[in-house]
Amino acid sequence: MDNEIIEKINNKQRGYMEAVITGIHIQVTDAMRNQVEASFKKLEKRIDVTSKMVNFEKNGHLIEMRMSCVTEKGDASVTLTGTDFYAMLKTGIKMIEKQVFHSKSASFKRERMTDLIDDPAVEDTEM
Repeated sequence: MDNEIIEKINNKQRGYMEAVITGIHIQVTDAMRNQVEASFKKLEKRIDVTSKMVNFEKNGHLIEMRMSCVTEKGDASVTLTGTDFYAMLKTGIKMIEKQVFHSKSASFKRERMTDLIDDPAVEDTEM
């Protein structure tokens, strides 16, 4: 069997999903696809990602990149426009990470406040 096929089978067994990468008016090369996959693998070390999608659209000399990702804690999406693919990808991954961690910490704070309100040890005193 081909090594690439074996790697895909192993990734599916481990629960790893490939990113859906599409291009409009631009050819998505293997190098672009590999870079996107590598970036998401780094992200998945910190966040449990259930699905991911990247769309590229060429408008004149600019590239518009739309990234979206679904996690257990919520969805995150980013739209970037520029000429440098690698810089946009790096920035997009950082922005998604910030969005997910922000929503994660916000939901944690909400849960903590609910716990404190329901706690019988904390009494509501009127002045």
